[in-house]
Amino acid sequence: MEYKKIYTQEELDDIINWTRENFKRLPQSLRLDKGTYIPDLHSTMETYIEICEKHKLNPTYGAQIRHIFMMREKLLEENLLLPE
Repeated sequence: MEYKKIYTQEELDDIINWTRENFKRLPQSLRLDKGTYIPDLHSTMETYIEICEKHKLNPTYGAQIRHIFMMREKLLEENLLLPE
């Protein structure tokens, strides 16, 4: 997902629902890119869901909201979700 200042409600609902549905399958940590290591992915995802819900109309949080989409993309591209 490309960066946007404001994401649509449909996009936010999609990422929030996907994260909640797959929460138990998330690995403990994630290397998002060379400079971004997330040691506690569960806590991070909870925080980003909260940001999506509380600040969805505030363009200041566009970059943070993009991160949750980037995390999903990385998890799916590299098949990092744990088995059910």
